[in-house]
Amino acid sequence: MVAIGMSFGALHGYAINPARDFGPRLMTLLAGFQNTGFGELRVWTVPIIGPIVGSVLGALIYDYAIGKPLQRAHLASQQAQQGMDTTPTAGPQ
Repeated sequence: MVAIGMSFGALHGYAINPARDFGPRLMTLLAGFQNTGFGELRVWTVPIIGPIVGSVLGALIYDYAIGKPLQRAHLASQQAQQGMDTTPTAGPQ
């Protein structure tokens, strides 16, 4: 966080939260200020698009790495409590 703030902080402020930072940037652009942070594409797209892409990727990684194993463990514990055979070869014979 400090590295991001130090790299963008001098001219454009800590653009970490797009919900809080995009409104003032847009207002300064509409008011006619020259240094609004929209001059370079990478300066304003990283704080806006970065959190959106990161949150989607984080949700997918969580679902794959943590969510699915938790769900399987929960189902296995429910089946064990009900006295069902949870071995992979269990089934009608």
